Amino acid sequence: MKRTIVKTADGSSSVFLEGMDVHYHSIHGAVQESQHVFIDMGLKPTMARTNDVRIFEMGFGTGLNAFMSFLAADNCRIHYTTVEAFPLEQALFSKLDFLDALSLKADHQQLFLKMHQASWNMDFALSEAFTMRKIDQKLEELTLPDNNFDIIYYDAFAPTAQAELWTVEVFAKLFRSLAPNGILTTYCAKGAVRRAMQEVGFTVERLAGPPRKREMLRAVKQSR
Repeated sequence: MKRTIVKTADGSSSVFLEGMDVHYHSIHGAVQESQHVFIDMGLKPTMARTNDVRIFEMGFGTGLNAFMSFLAADNCRIHYTTVEAFPLEQALFSKLDFLDALSLKADHQQLFLKMHQASWNMDFALSEAFTMRKIDQKLEELTLPDNNFDIIYYDAFAPTAQAELWTVEVFAKLFRSLAPNGILTTYCAKGAVRRAMQEVGFTVERLAGPPRKREMLRAVKQSR
C-alpha cells in the first residue's frame, strides 16, 4: 500500500496510507494528539507513582509516541517495547518533521533517526534512561509477559480499518500483560471498544479528547 507524508494542523508530520484511507495520526495535530492521549493521560500519571516505567505500544508507526516519551522521561527510567507489523522505510521516516511542533533543536533529529535505524527485535539504548525494543510482528501473533507493563499506548488504526485489533480477545491479552494498577490509553472512544475493555476486567473512564475530538478512553487494571 502506498504511504505518503502529510502535514497536520499543528505543523507536525503524519503518514497517509492510501489503500486503507487512514492517517497514522490526527490530521488536527499529530503532536497535540500524542501529547494529550499518551503523555498527559498515560505517562505523566504513571511517572508520578514510579520512576521505573515499562511501556508497551501497539503501533510504532512514525515513532512519535516513543520519541515524545523519551523527551518526557525527566528523572525516570523508561523501558519501551513497541510492535509494528509494517515498519516505515527509511525514505519515509527520514522525511518526518516534528522539530518545530515540539520546539526542538536540530540535534534531536539525529536521535529520532537513531531510534528508527536501530535493529528490530533487539534491546537498544537511546540514552542511559531510555531503553527500547522494536518488534516487527503482528500483535495477534505476539506473546506478552503477564503483569509486566505499567502503561499500554494503544495506537492501532481505528476499528473501521482494523476491527481485528479491537476485540475482547485482544484486550484480554493486554489486560493480562499489565501490572496491577497499570493503565491503557487510546484515542478511540467507541462504545463497543469500551464494552470490550470492561468485559475483560478493565475499569474504563471517558476523558476529554485531543483537539477536535470530544472523548478518549483510559482503562485501568485495578489491583485486587
